[in-house]
Amino acid sequence: MALDNQKKNPSLSGEPASPQAPSRGERQKVAQEYQEKIKEALSHPAKPLAETKSQPLAKKAREAGSLSGNLDYPKIREAVLKELQNLSESLRTVAFKKAPVAEPKKDQPKAPRLPANRDQPLAETVKKIGVVKEKITSLLLNFVNSFKNYFAKKKIFPKIPVKPKAVAPLLPAFKRPIKIPFKFRASFKRPLLILFFTVIILFIVVSCGIYLGGWDQPAAKVISKIIPYPVLYVDGKIIYARDFFDDLSALKKYLSRQGLPVNNQEIKKRILESLVEKAVLEKLARDKNISVSQEKVQAETDMILETAAGQAEAQKLIGDLYGWTLTVYQEKIIRPVLLARELEAAYYQSGDFSQLKKQLSDYRDQLLKTPEKFSDIAGQINEDATKFVGGDLGWFSLGDMVPEFESAVLDLKEGELSEVFESRFGFHLVKLEEKVMEAGQPTFHAAHLFLKRAPFNDYLAEQIKKAKVLTLIKI
Repeated sequence: MALDNQKKNPSLSGEPASPQAPSRGERQKVAQEYQEKIKEALSHPAKPLAETKSQPLAKKAREAGSLSGNLDYPKIREAVLKELQNLSESLRTVAFKKAPVAEPKKDQPKAPRLPANRDQPLAETVKKIGVVKEKITSLLLNFVNSFKNYFAKKKIFPKIPVKPKAVAPLLPAFKRPIKIPFKFRASFKRPLLILFFTVIILFIVVSCGIYLGGWDQPAAKVISKIIPYPVLYVDGKIIYARDFFDDLSALKKYLSRQGLPVNNQEIKKRILESLVEKAVLEKLARDKNISVSQEKVQAETDMILETAAGQAEAQKLIGDLYGWTLTVYQEKIIRPVLLARELEAAYYQSGDFSQLKKQLSDYRDQLLKTPEKFSDIAGQINEDATKFVGGDLGWFSLGDMVPEFESAVLDLKEGELSEVFESRFGFHLVKLEEKVMEAGQPTFHAAHLFLKRAPFNDYLAEQIKKAKVLTLIKI
C-alpha cells in the first residue's frame, strides 16, 4: 500500500522529484507560438511602457531617456541586451538545470527510484516562456515607437508630396465603348504579321544584293525608288541608288542602240565617276555663288529643238536614246553642261596666275639687255609647239590669231618686245620680227615666249582628287 502511495505521490518516498527538460518537439511548438504572438503584437499599436507588465524594463527604459524624447541609443541598447541576457539565463536554468538530489542516509535503505512526473516542470517552463515573450514583445514595441517619435520630431524623413492626379481630357461620353469584334481583329493579325516579316526580309535581301552583290536588276531599281539607299558620299553630299540606276540604264540603252559593246563593270565605273564629277561641279558652283537659271536651260533646250524636227521628234529621240523625258534630259545633261561653262569662264577670269606673269616679266627685263638670247629662252620655257623652233610663229595675217595677240602685235615696231599679256591660252611675250603689206593688208612675222596656264579640265581633275569620296556599293 505504501508502495502504491509512493507511485501516486513521489514526494512520499523521501526523494525530491527531479524536473525533466522538455522534448525537442515541445520546444519547437513553444517557439512557434512565441513567434506568432510577436507578429500579432507587432500588428497592433504598442502600449506605453507604463501600461505594460514589465515594470523593471519600463523603469530601465525611462532611466535611459526613451520616454522623454531625448534618446540615448547606447544606453537603450545596453539595457535591452542586458535584459535579454537575464531572461535567457533564467529560461535556461528552468528548462535544462536539474534540481539537486538529496543523498539518502546510510541507515535508511535506498528506496526504489520511480519515474518522475514530467507534466509539472513542462507547465512551469511554458508559463515562464510566456512571461519572457510578453516582456520581449513590450520592450521591442516600445523601442520601435521611440524611434518613430524621434524621427517624427526631427523630421529626418519628410513626407513625399503626392502628385495630383491627371485630369482626364474632356471627351464626348459614349454610353457604350466601340469595340472591334475579336474575330475581326484575329482575322487580320496573322496576315499583317506575315506582310511585316516579308517586307523586313525583302529589305535585308535587297540591301545585301545592292551593297555586296552589285545588283542592278529591275527589282533593285524599283525598291531603290522607294527606299533611299546611299551609294556615294562626295564631300558630305549623298548620292542615292535611284540616280545611279537611272544613269546606268540610260548609258546601257545608249550603247546598245549605237551597237557598242556593253561591259557592265566598266559602265558602272564610268557612272560613278560622272556622279562624282557632277557633285564636285555643284560644290564649286556653290562656293563661287554661280548658278544656272531655268531661262538659260530653256534657251539651250530651244537651240537643240531647232536642230530637230520639232519638240515631239526631239522627245522621241531622247526617249529612244536614253529612256528619259525632255525634263529629265534638261536636269541630267543640259544643266550640268551649262554649269561647267560658267565655272570655266569664272576660272579664267578670276584665276590667280600672277606667278606666271611675273616670270615672263623677269624674262622681258633680261631680253632688253641681251635680245639675242630670245630663241634660247623660248626653247627652254615655251609650253607649245614653238618650243622646238625658238618661239617662231611664222607669217600670219589679221584674223589668224586671237584678238589679244593681234592687238599687241599692231602696236609693235620691228625688233621690239611687247608687254606681257594674257589670252585664253595663257601668257605671252611677243617680239615682232618683220611687217610687210600684201594687197593692202599687213602681214606679220613674229615670235613669242609662252607659258600656258592650267586648263579648266586639269583644274577640275585636281579638285576631284582632293574631294573626299566614299563608295558604298560593289562594282
